[in-house]
Amino acid sequence: MRFYYLSIISILLLLLIWSIGTWLLVRLGAQLKESHKRVWPLMLPLFMLLYLGPIAEEFYIAWNFDRLCKKDAGIFVYKTVQVDGFYDDTRSTHDGPRSQQAIEEYERLGYRFIEKKFGNTDK
Repeated sequence: MRFYYLSIISILLLLLIWSIGTWLLVRLGAQLKESHKRVWPLMLPLFMLLYLGPIAEEFYIAWNFDRLCKKDAGIFVYKTVQVDGFYDDTRSTHDGPRSQQAIEEYERLGYRFIEKKFGNTDK
């Protein structure tokens, strides 16, 4: 179960679910106690489901994710790709000409072209 981790958000959410669920089950038990004498032993499975259900679900999801990642998911593919050029989104075409040194550096790296965005098109 290498993929199961605790976070403060999951603990706070679990505490919220447990507190609201406990409050609702105690109210239900108090209302049913008036009509049924032995209601609390019958409420025990509901309390067990409330307290163990969310934890069991999280462990099942982590187990299933771990099982799938061991099989096929999470495989990293390292591949070298040859390209003729690239798209530069950091500068527009209206930034002015490139220096001769920059052009020679791009050519030395093997790029035949560089695409750029066309100025300010937000108007």
